[in-house]
Amino acid sequence: FKNLPDEGLFRYFGELVAAIRGSGCGIYVYHIPQVAGVGVPASVVRRLREAHPDVIHGIKDSSGSWENLEALFPIPGLQVYPGQENYLFEALERGAPGCITATANLNAGAIGKIVRMFDSGAQDAAREAMASVRAFRKTVEGYAPIPAMKGLLARASGDIRWWNVRPPLLPADSAGIISLEGALAERFEYSCYT
Repeated sequence: FKNLPDEGLFRYFGELVAAIRGSGCGIYVYHIPQVAGVGVPASVVRRLREAHPDVIHGIKDSSGSWENLEALFPIPGLQVYPGQENYLFEALERGAPGCITATANLNAGAIGKIVRMFDSGAQDAAREAMASVRAFRKTVEGYAPIPAMKGLLARASGDIRWWNVRPPLLPADSAGIISLEGALAERFEYSCYT
């Protein structure tokens, strides 16, 4: 179902909360409308957090929209994670603990370094380091990102199972992976073998 009313989304999550209440489990809402076909607007997240603060703990916003991400930070007690590293610095400035991103499978060290620099008070250095992290992501996005990352991991590990993807995705071709590996190594001193 698409184009759902906010009240319908609120009730859906309310039923989910009721089903798990008392189990010790919590919910992190996942906002990825371009894949799910349905988003969870900040206004609904606010209502959910206010109604169920013991269960609604946070959100991963993979919408790619800074405006949507920014609207989540004022919600009291909500942990907000950008779903990609392009907005990591700005999110850290607003209280995010970090980000949850697929490209951390390849670039976790650089992404983690930004968080550590920021947390240690080296905000200028963290801001400067963001240029390289954004460029790395853009390079990976130039390929089919999920198959490309899995192809790189397959080559690095020697485990061919990493090539597997679920339809409708198709595995990356070896030539494309070698090209991506070369582009990353040339520009970022990257090696998936280290």
